Amino acid sequence: MSLSGLSLTNQRIFFSKLQLQQYASLIDGDSEPAMQAQYESVVFHLNFAYQAFLSELIETDNRGLVLAEAQSASVLVGDCETGSVSPELKELALLEGTGESESVSWLAGLQAAYKQLGVAGADVGSSGAVQHSEISVTMLSENDDKLSELRFWHQSLASTVQRLRTMSQEW
Repeated sequence: MSLSGLSLTNQRIFFSKLQLQQYASLIDGDSEPAMQAQYESVVFHLNFAYQAFLSELIETDNRGLVLAEAQSASVLVGDCETGSVSPELKELALLEGTGESESVSWLAGLQAAYKQLGVAGADVGSSGAVQHSEISVTMLSENDDKLSELRFWHQSLASTVQRLRTMSQEW
C-alpha cells in the first residue's frame, strides 16, 4: 500500500504516540533493555514522521526538490533559489539549527537524539565509518525526564505539522 506524504506523516505521528504510551507504561518496571528499546522506537517514529512531513511539503510545493535519506529542511533551503523557499521550510530549517543561543529547539533536540542512537548514515565520520554513541551502551537513568522530553517532542511535532499544514492551505 502506497501512502501519500500526508498519510505517512499522520501514520508516523500516531505510531510515535502508541510507542510513547508503551514507554510510559514501562517506567515503573525493572526492564531497562525494554525501556531503551521503547525509547528508541519513539525517537525513530518521531524522526520518520518529520522526514515524511518534509516529503509532504515537497509534494505540496511542487518545486522539483527531492528529499534524499539524509537531507533536512536546512539542506532543502540551501538547494532552493532564495526567492522560492517556502515559509514552512524556512521555519523548519530554523528549528533544525541550534543557532547561536544556548537553547536548542525541540527539533534540534530530536534530531540529536536520533543521531545518538547510532543510526547508520546519520553520523558518518570523514573515514566513512559510522560513529556510535554511548547511548546504545548505557541505559537511561532519568526516565521521567526522558518521558517528558519525548512527550514534548511528540506534541511539538504534531502541533507544528498541523499549524504548517493550515498555513500552507491558506495560500
